[in-house]
Amino acid sequence: MFNSKYLSHNKIDASCIINFENKIKNLKDSSIGKGVTIMPNVIIYKGNKIGSNCFIGHNTIIRENNIIKNEVKIGSNVEIAFNVKIGKNSKIHSNCFICEHAIIGNNVFIAPNVTFLNSKYPNRMDSKKKLKAPIIENNVVIGGGATLLPGVTIRSGSIIGGGAVVTKNVPKNTIFYEKKIFVMKKND
Repeated sequence: MFNSKYLSHNKIDASCIINFENKIKNLKDSSIGKGVTIMPNVIIYKGNKIGSNCFIGHNTIIRENNIIKNEVKIGSNVEIAFNVKIGKNSKIHSNCFICEHAIIGNNVFIAPNVTFLNSKYPNRMDSKKKLKAPIIENNVVIGGGATLLPGVTIRSGSIIGGGAVVTKNVPKNTIFYEKKIFVMKKND
């Protein structure tokens, strides 16, 4: 399922699967911008829009209908579920899970082992109807091992400490760790 049409302006390992087709039929082929590097064993499903000058690490899975803007770096062993939007110049390090419908702004840094969740009651019969993913605004830093619970919004300029469990919205320009919020001084 590797399609050589992407090779003219990109570095894509031959072991990658691009335009994998699952249960969702009639999706267009994924579009991939110029200057993209895709490492071995990556699977990219149909219906994605990947910008220019991106990097996608080993063993990453990108499901259907995602929008990944220019200059995005995605580490190894990352799963990006359906309908995710990732802003330009963002970095998602290794072993992260980005749930369906998540929104990640521009210039966001996500350290290794971060988990985004979108269901308060997973595996219930109606849970898919009530999904509410985290929203991350621009210029946010999320420390390693953090867990973002369903529906939280992290406002621009905030920092989430490593290992934090984010259960509520985080205001603009704040530091959040160990269930505490500290307001940062604004740079004028």
